[in-house]
Amino acid sequence: MRLITLLLLMGATAFTHELEFANYLKLQKALAGDDYKTALSVHKTICKKELGHYTDNYSDCGKEFESIKDLRNSFKNLSQLFIGNGKNKELEQLQIMSCSMAKAKWVQKKGDIANPYYGKKMLSCGEKV
Repeated sequence: MRLITLLLLMGATAFTHELEFANYLKLQKALAGDDYKTALSVHKTICKKELGHYTDNYSDCGKEFESIKDLRNSFKNLSQLFIGNGKNKELEQLQIMSCSMAKAKWVQKKGDIANPYYGKKMLSCGEKV
C-alpha cells in the first residue's frame, strides 16, 4: 500500500510544473492595448504549449471568443491560474495588480499600471496587491 501511495505521489509531481509568464505578459499587454488579434493569438499559444494539465482548471482553451470583452472575462480565470501556479522567481520580479471594478487581479511588469480589463479607456485603473 505504501508503495502504491509513493508511486502515485511521484507520478503526480512529475506532471506538475510552474507556469512561465512570458506569453501571459504578452497577452496582458495586448489586452491593455486593445489589440484583440494579438491577444487571441497569444491566448491560443498559451493553451497549446504551456498550460498542460492546468487545462483541467481553465476550460476556455479552444473557446471561440466573440469579442475582446469575452477574452478579457476569460483572462480573469487565467490570471488566477498564473498567480497560483506561476514560477515564483519570475513572480518576485513582477507585480500583482487588482481592479476593483473588474473584480479581478492580473500580473504585469513593474512600472505603470496597464489594466487589461478595460484597456485604453481605463489603462491606469488599478492598484498593487
